[in-house]
Amino acid sequence: LNTLVDQVRDVESRALEVAALSHVFATKVLEEADEIDDLHTTAISNTENLKMGNEYVRRTTERSVDFRVLVLVVLVVLSLGLLFLDWYEQPTVKSYGLFVLSSGSSMPMLPRRLETGPGIPCSAEKDVKKFSSRLRSTATGWNSSISPFSPSFSVSL
Repeated sequence: LNTLVDQVRDVESRALEVAALSHVFATKVLEEADEIDDLHTTAISNTENLKMGNEYVRRTTERSVDFRVLVLVVLVVLSLGLLFLDWYEQPTVKSYGLFVLSSGSSMPMLPRRLETGPGIPCSAEKDVKKFSSRLRSTATGWNSSISPFSPSFSVSL
């Protein structure tokens, strides 16, 4: 009889051990189910965030292109404005025989020697500066009695 009681106790202890292991297994399965639900919820929210991020990137690239076009238009308009102002402020050149009178500068109308041909604008800023310095050295101030069209007027450049 002892052996039978020992066998029953042995079977009972093994059954308790199996029950404990079954309880641990069930607990772990429930924890995994909770983790799987959390992962599913996170995946759904990440998918929504990814869609919103893609939409944000698309809108940003559209705005970036619009901004680049706006900057390009502003630069072109400003450049054309500068070209117009430069053209508008260019001195008008009039040819009178050997001399060219230039207006549009801050200096009084000074004759410049025409070296490129009649009616063709020439860059003679050095000549104007040379002429004005010679004029200042020979006379005190601008003498209104001297005219570039008078026969006694002579300039040697």
